[in-house]
Amino acid sequence: MFRHAIVKPVLFLLAATTAMACDSSQPITWSKATPKQTQAALSNTLSLGLNPAFELGQLVVEDHARDPLCPKMTLSGQTEVYEASGCTSSAGHTFKGRLERTVIGTTATGKTIDLVFGEFSATTERGTFVLDGDVHEADTAARTSEVTSNLRFEHDDVVLHIDAAASCSARRMCKTSEGASGSIEGLGEFSIDLQIFPDSSQNILKLKGTDELQLSPSSDNDGCFPYTIDGKSAPGQHLCNN
Repeated sequence: MFRHAIVKPVLFLLAATTAMACDSSQPITWSKATPKQTQAALSNTLSLGLNPAFELGQLVVEDHARDPLCPKMTLSGQTEVYEASGCTSSAGHTFKGRLERTVIGTTATGKTIDLVFGEFSATTERGTFVLDGDVHEADTAARTSEVTSNLRFEHDDVVLHIDAAASCSARRMCKTSEGASGSIEGLGEFSIDLQIFPDSSQNILKLKGTDELQLSPSSDNDGCFPYTIDGKSAPGQHLCNN
């Protein structure tokens, strides 16, 4: 349910950007980041990394269904294990690495989904993306939800880490747990404060380093979502779905 509670903007997978020389173990300074770097952080932390992870997982399942040789799949108990060594599927996507996918239960009785990426890369029309780590989503019959994400994303020169957990009530009110964090290699670390409400105009996404990056829950006339750094906006500081 957590992923279904997320509303736009969601930009699946990372945007291209260039890392800056800085120790990522230090707090990030958003005012020194490029617009593409801030947009990559916002678009992926908005779902704690679950949306890009599940999108890639679904792509792998669909390509295997059309072409069982790329990627190959074996069953280990209830876990589907997808492996590829650089093959190109009939859909034109190139895969490399390992993905474990486990789905238990149903929506009616309660359902858990686990994805474990082992340096899994996919090359699509949007470029090459590499995921490493795991995500977990557990939905109950009472429509509550718990999610965890420990993921590393890589695209070209940018590497983004997310280490976070969140819970959702039956009313689709979701909030990250204490200690939720992320980092961009070469820039620094940041804390994640994500809160989702039935009324999306109340949603909150704040990423705090030495300064604070905040996404507006309301779109402008062009359907884009402005963001601010320490409460100050600037021309071109917005997140769009196109």
